[in-house]
Amino acid sequence: ALQVLAEMLPPPHEADVSVPAELRSFQIAWASYWEDATKFWAALLDTFRHGGDWVALKQEFVAHGVHAIVSARLRAVRSCLLDALSAAQLGSGSGRWPRGSAGLLWALLAMVSSGEDRSEATSWQEVLSRLGHDPVSSRKEVERLQGLVDKPKSRPKRMEPSQAQTQEAVGFGASLDAL
Repeated sequence: ALQVLAEMLPPPHEADVSVPAELRSFQIAWASYWEDATKFWAALLDTFRHGGDWVALKQEFVAHGVHAIVSARLRAVRSCLLDALSAAQLGSGSGRWPRGSAGLLWALLAMVSSGEDRSEATSWQEVLSRLGHDPVSSRKEVERLQGLVDKPKSRPKRMEPSQAQTQEAVGFGASLDAL
């Protein structure tokens, strides 16, 4: 959903005054995230496809600070979405922010995490409720979320793939080879 939004906007180098500055900032933040995520994913896929050394890749990722880089990029994306949400709440129904913009941004915020602690995973019901949520009354929640974006975690959690995830990745690689 985030990539679709970013790709639907005119390119950043085009001076299009119809695109709010907050969405332009989101687009630039998303491009930075996507560039890094694609690079890291390509290394994972290459290691998988060619029977590479997973331990060496993991050590390289730890040394390079991949988790911190991705987390920082996603915090920037979330921060831009929060700025856009605040602007959309103030300008809802105006020419700059069409009706429903705030609900969309609110739902997008539910779907992206930067590695912060959450009591539970976001459910589809949460996304749906945010789409129908009255954004004007959500100011306190926006401020709470802003606090999470501004404060990076002190230490990233270490995540090891489960056996099912590893088997799924093997199946994914095989399906790519078939293409």
